Amino acid sequence: MTSSKQCSEALLREAWDEAAGADDALAFGFLSGCASGAGPSSTLVVVGSTQSKVASGTAVTFTTQVSGGNKTPTGSVIFFDGTTVLGNAVALSNGQASLSVSNLTVGTHSITAAYSGDSSHTAS
Repeated sequence: MTSSKQCSEALLREAWDEAAGADDALAFGFLSGCASGAGPSSTLVVVGSTQSKVASGTAVTFTTQVSGGNKTPTGSVIFFDGTTVLGNAVALSNGQASLSVSNLTVGTHSITAAYSGDSSHTAS
């Protein structure tokens, strides 16, 4: 039986391996927890950015990769800047979704993505 810690570490390794193969300037992840037995699989949402620093008004693309379980996650993600929604929900395509924004204010931003979940994967 796989422990919760082993499950968490395996999902994080998978996500960081995927992020390392990309040209992302910044990436971080959120783990929804590790499911056991029947039911939806746990998910990991990794968010990356095309750039870590940009001038005000410059477009930045945020990309998220949702992974977990034996099936490709479907559903959608919503991107946030802190508690502020950055746009409409974006449908996943092969477990990925992207959103470009150019209206961020000057300063530091905490960009996250919330995954809706599907019949095979838990929401994150």
